[in-house]
Amino acid sequence: MFNGMDLYTVSVSAPGKVILHGEHSVVYGKTAIAVSLGLRSSIVIKEVHSTGDPTVNIHLPCVDLQETLPLKPMVEALFNPQLSPNVTGKFSWRLPDKLNHEKHLRKVEDLLHIIKPNFDTLQNNQKNSLRSFLYLFSGIYGSTHLPVKSMNISMGSELTIGAGTGSSASFAVCLAGALIRLMKLKSASYDYYDQSEDFTMTEKEIISEWAYNCERIMHGSPSGIDNATCTFGSMVSFKKGGKPRVLNIRLNLRVLLVDSRVSRETRALVVKVAALRQRNMGAVDHIMEACDHLAHTATQVSSKRGGFYLEMIMEW
Repeated sequence: MFNGMDLYTVSVSAPGKVILHGEHSVVYGKTAIAVSLGLRSSIVIKEVHSTGDPTVNIHLPCVDLQETLPLKPMVEALFNPQLSPNVTGKFSWRLPDKLNHEKHLRKVEDLLHIIKPNFDTLQNNQKNSLRSFLYLFSGIYGSTHLPVKSMNISMGSELTIGAGTGSSASFAVCLAGALIRLMKLKSASYDYYDQSEDFTMTEKEIISEWAYNCERIMHGSPSGIDNATCTFGSMVSFKKGGKPRVLNIRLNLRVLLVDSRVSRETRALVVKVAALRQRNMGAVDHIMEACDHLAHTATQVSSKRGGFYLEMIMEW
């Protein structure tokens, strides 16, 4: 598992996003429209030689996190046959929806408390970053027999955390994409793989699904529009439970995006709306229907004029 001589370096970047219509209603099965931003996150994974036990060095300046984690306990605790699929038979990284999310996340949590005794003292975004890494790393590599080496993982981001621009989804998409790209380079079936090539549509769908699972770790019950937009880019129409649809928008749009410097937490906002709906379901559902109608109307109106043009004016 830890053998092999070749060392690889991969890099992946992904945009942030802003939701134009349906930010809250999309959680309840309504249509939402989001657009990707010119602001991006990027991740570099570099395999390195190790003179001692193999480790993963993680450097995420955006959440003030720098950690070194031992590889061997990860492989022993989280790789096959420890993966917990929802179906009988072998699990595949191509089927992230078949992984028993809650059961595997509990294993990740248990391992983090073993290899990092002070885990509970970290900030929430730091803990979620480590949870997401172990979840993706074991989920994607755990069903393969590829050699695992020491590696350095570093991230840079132009996105402000808690500003509603998809910083967590962009991080998750970058990490899932980088791990899949590294796996492809190391796989014998990809001997002639050129990492300058874009991911296929099928690979993007898989990346988006893995990123959605990370969003569940970070936000509880996300809609899926953030990871979809950060994966596919452009302008996306999305309904929970369905596939994202890239829109052919022909209206010239100028959008002013302002950072208020007031941080927000998606999980808390979703819980707040859910509590409001529980108190007055009829009124809230009526509002959600109106939001859905607005999203559909906006799509129809913006597709009637020629020449797609979207300009983001960002006060950041």
